[in-house]
Amino acid sequence: MSDLSGYKGRKNIVNDESIKVITKENMQLWNEFKRDKVLEKGIGAEKTLKTYKSAILAFMIWLSENYGEMSFADIDHKVVKNYLYYCQEELGNHGRIRNTKTSAISSLLNYCVTEDYIKYNPLDKKIKRADISNEQMIDQPYFTEEQVQAIRKKIDEIVDYEKRMTFALIFELGFSTASRVAAWEQFSENNLELKEKRFIDIREKRGKIRELYFNGKSQELLTEWIEYKKSHGIDTPAIFVSRYGSMWDFMSYGNLQKLSKEIGMLIGINSHSHTLRKSYSNISKTKGAAIEDIQEKLGHEDPGTTIKFYTKKDGRKNQEKLDKFEI
Repeated sequence: MSDLSGYKGRKNIVNDESIKVITKENMQLWNEFKRDKVLEKGIGAEKTLKTYKSAILAFMIWLSENYGEMSFADIDHKVVKNYLYYCQEELGNHGRIRNTKTSAISSLLNYCVTEDYIKYNPLDKKIKRADISNEQMIDQPYFTEEQVQAIRKKIDEIVDYEKRMTFALIFELGFSTASRVAAWEQFSENNLELKEKRFIDIREKRGKIRELYFNGKSQELLTEWIEYKKSHGIDTPAIFVSRYGSMWDFMSYGNLQKLSKEIGMLIGINSHSHTLRKSYSNISKTKGAAIEDIQEKLGHEDPGTTIKFYTKKDGRKNQEKLDKFEI
C-alpha cells in the first residue's frame, strides 16, 4: 500500500482491488512502459519504477473514476491539471509530491510519443512545476454548525446577485448532497428533479450512477435561479455557469474548486471543496445520524471509510463522560 496523500492518516491506496477500475488499454500501456524501462536500464529500472508505479496507477484510477474509458491518447494538459488540483485540494499533496506525480505522468506520455501512440506530449510547456520554496502543508478543516450559519450569513451579504446565487448554490448543494466536485460539474436542469429534491443519473467514482438529494434551501435557490436564467438569457441547462465569449456553458472543475475555497475564506478558513462533504458527514454524526445512513449518503462501500476519514472525535463530549469518574 502506498500513501499518496499529504494529509496525516489519510491514504489513497493503490492495490489489486483499486486498480480494477483502470481500463484494459491503460493497464496494458503501463505494462509496456515497465518492460521498456527494464530493457533500457536493466536492474537500474527497479528504483525508477518503484517511484513511478504509485503515481501512475493512482492517476489511472482517478482517470477511470472521473473520465470513464478515456485512454492516454485522448488526455490533454487540462485533464492532468484537474488531477493535480484534486491532489492539492482534496488529498492535500504538497508541491514536492505533485511534482513527482507530474514527472511520472509526463514520462509515460513521452513513452507514448516514442511508440507513436500520440504525436506529442500534451504536458510539454503547458504545466509548470509547483514552487516548493516556501511550502506549507495544507490543513484539513471541518466546518462546525456555527461556521455553516456564519457562511450563510456572509453569502447573504454579497451585493452582486449572480455572485451571491452562485456562492449560495455551490455551498448549499455541495453541503447537502455531500458530493464531490466531479458531481457538481454534472448538475443540470436536464437531470434535476426539483420536486423530489434530487439530481439523477450523476456519474461518481468508479462509474457509479447515483441519485443525489439536496435540502429545502437548495430547492428554493434552484427554483429562483432557473427562473432568473430564463429571464436573463443564460441559455444553458447548467446549474453552475460560466460565460465563454458570447456563450454560456458549464462551469469548469477548476473554477468550482476555486469558488469553494473563496466561500471558506468568507469566514477566514482555508477550506477546499471536499470540506463541504466532510463537514456534512461530521455534523450529521454529531447530531446523532447513524453511520450506515451517512455512509449511504456519501456512497462509501465501507462504513470504516466514513468513520476514519469523514468524521472526527468530539473530545469535549468524551471528557464530559470521563468527568463522571473524576476522583
